[in-house]
Amino acid sequence: MYKKSLIKLLVSLGLVVLICWQIDFQEFTNNLQLISLKIIFVTSLLYILGQVISSIKWQIFLKKTTIQKKLWTLIHVYFLGMFINTFGLGTVGGDLARALLLKPDPEQRLAAFSSVIADRIHGLVVLLIFGAIAVLIIQPEIFNISTTILNFLASIGIFCAIFGWFYLSQILVFCSKFSQKLKGIVVGLTLTFRLTHLDLLKATVLSVSMHTLHIFIYYLLAKSLGVEVNFSYFCVVVPIVNVASSLPISINGIGIRESLLILLLAEVQVAAATAALLGVLFTVIVTIISGLGGLVGSRKIFS
Repeated sequence: MYKKSLIKLLVSLGLVVLICWQIDFQEFTNNLQLISLKIIFVTSLLYILGQVISSIKWQIFLKKTTIQKKLWTLIHVYFLGMFINTFGLGTVGGDLARALLLKPDPEQRLAAFSSVIADRIHGLVVLLIFGAIAVLIIQPEIFNISTTILNFLASIGIFCAIFGWFYLSQILVFCSKFSQKLKGIVVGLTLTFRLTHLDLLKATVLSVSMHTLHIFIYYLLAKSLGVEVNFSYFCVVVPIVNVASSLPISINGIGIRESLLILLLAEVQVAAATAALLGVLFTVIVTIISGLGGLVGSRKIFS
């Protein structure tokens, strides 16, 4: 655990140093003065709304198990998981905490973990499909890749994401046949993947709503910095940034988020200092909400 945390820290520090090398600090400081408390407050509220929507989505997966919790309890647990994501063990640690904070009976622990894993994978699948569809519709020019190649990659991404969601459980069950030790675990883990068509539609609509809110937050922050970029372009950029920054290779995506924003927004003539500040502002909002959510959530769960 210590070695992994050290590697993540070094990755983030290395990327931050590279970013500092690229940006104009005078421009960065000038842009910082453009940010008002009002825009931070509004975007923070939107982020909170997104996390509440995510809690509602998680409840859909949890209902496939024998664990039944009120939505208000799940919201508190979700915010505590966010707090641990930001200040503790990272995404995996936060997800592990979410399952444990449900206080399941020993025989329900696997179901609790399963609901969190299914919720996380579904969100990732929806985000990948969202970004891929945006690429097909908007036809952006990014990373100097031709639109033909981008369209091909987007199409492959959509196919793999859909195929992976519907057939992952069957693949895991098939593989578990070769190991009796894994069989019971895999069958338990895949239980919550088997939603009805209606529940899957509800979860997908909620997930799209949450991702759209994240995109809108970036868009509002960019507008406050004087960036004139279409909302549609952010529909391509933000999914890429969010997927990459969620990978367990840095501290809370720090460095990765800013680096990708610099690269992707350079395609639409946004200065590196402005793009980096956009990533910093989003990180600040997540940190503030995670801190406050952790304090409020802990009072409810541990009282």
